[in-house]
Amino acid sequence: MPEIVRPAVTTVAASPSSKDVEIKHCLVALINEKIASRDLGQTDAGRILGLKQPKVSALANGKISGFSIERLMELLTKLGQNVEITVRKAQTPADARIHVTTI
Repeated sequence: MPEIVRPAVTTVAASPSSKDVEIKHCLVALINEKIASRDLGQTDAGRILGLKQPKVSALANGKISGFSIERLMELLTKLGQNVEITVRKAQTPADARIHVTTI
């Protein structure tokens, strides 16, 4: 699995038309990073995540179909990650965005 290098804090902003896809890709990348950092094979990762190996393989290959944003967040919690959602008022409605930040 290729190594994914990220700075200490990463922010991904998504436009309304692509937000779901962008957020899913970001969450899948985080899941894959956590699996790799624990040096887990797909079978072991599947046991932790409650997924069958083919689903873990799909995630490892960046395939997001069949996974909701909520489900991906649940998988991160199974890997020991806190997932927080914060809602803040935008300066104007045109400035409203969705950000996924990793720390």
